[in-house]
Amino acid sequence: MTRRLRRRAVGRLQLRAGQTVIDVACGTGLTFALLADQIGPDGSLVGIDLSPEMLSQARERVTANGWRNVTLIESAI
Repeated sequence: MTRRLRRRAVGRLQLRAGQTVIDVACGTGLTFALLADQIGPDGSLVGIDLSPEMLSQARERVTANGWRNVTLIESAI
């Protein structure tokens, strides 16, 4: 998914500050920044992915950005 499409998709969610959002098949977390901007520091973001390798990269992204409201889960949904 291109960056433009990710922005468009997140915009259509009409998220508000403080909400909880689940990113199923989050991969490396490319959408996390857009989601985090919408929900703010009081919201919660849960990223779920089947691949431990993808989650490892997502975890690095979370750490690099200092997001404390992100939980990552390895699971086949």
